[in-house]
Amino acid sequence: MEPTARAGLIRVLLALSYATLALAGSSFPGRRGRQDCSLERCQQICEEHYGATKLDVTGRCDGDGCNCEYREHCEASTCEALCLRDHKGKEGVRGLCVGEDCSCRWN
Repeated sequence: MEPTARAGLIRVLLALSYATLALAGSSFPGRRGRQDCSLERCQQICEEHYGATKLDVTGRCDGDGCNCEYREHCEASTCEALCLRDHKGKEGVRGLCVGEDCSCRWN
């Protein structure tokens, strides 16, 4: 891709990001969004972005901005790595997915 085409694409992507944030009521450096966050709109945007891949998606207004909170699906390899990291020095540490939650066990 030529440098001018790449710069144009980056500007388009930034404009789309700014538009999404503005719809949620967020403000961002150098631009002004709406001055209030609509909880309903924030929740809708979070569900659209994360609802298909995350659990317990919730949109929360933080001042003028919209924050999305969610939980990840439990994956055995990720769970194992988290348990090994969090319980260094213990013998026989293993991570098990129990439903959608990660459970750490050791000897």
